[in-house]
Amino acid sequence: MSEEHSAFWTWLGRFVLAENIEGMLEIGCGDGRNSELVARYTGVEQNVRAVSAGMRKYPGAQLIHGNWLSIADDELSNGYDLVLAAGVVEHRPHYREFVKKAVGVGAKWTIITFGYGLDWDCDVMATTECQEPPGWVYDNRYSERVLLRWLADNGYADRHEVLTFAHEGVGEDAALIIRAE
Repeated sequence: MSEEHSAFWTWLGRFVLAENIEGMLEIGCGDGRNSELVARYTGVEQNVRAVSAGMRKYPGAQLIHGNWLSIADDELSNGYDLVLAAGVVEHRPHYREFVKKAVGVGAKWTIITFGYGLDWDCDVMATTECQEPPGWVYDNRYSERVLLRWLADNGYADRHEVLTFAHEGVGEDAALIIRAE
């Protein structure tokens, strides 16, 4: 956990306790450090080095190397209480398919953070050059207005909320919280 995200991570720790979260699926889990928050944990991560390090560091965690959108649904049916994707969606082609698959897991709660907040006038799809790993990555910005309309159009209107958290050097992150039906 980095200091710049500490407001969100502090809130998340309290949320896990308050909601009695026992099973978590984390998308973009890095080395799986959030496995320490729950009894049952599955993490999905594209960075093979992070997965290898996590398997050594957190032997009780189930870590899957791969692209979240390519993971078979039967690998994800574990009765999770929470699906978490923090600091991930802005680096994917678009949030729509991502959110649908995350909610489709069937957890009681789905929490997806949007880095850079949701204060853009429209969704901005961008790429930026990355040193580690080398290449180009998505670096998207999103609009709360567009997101809320999409949520309403897809049946999530009455079961979500958006919270904001300070993010040093960026402004704020937004966390989309969706409750199961």
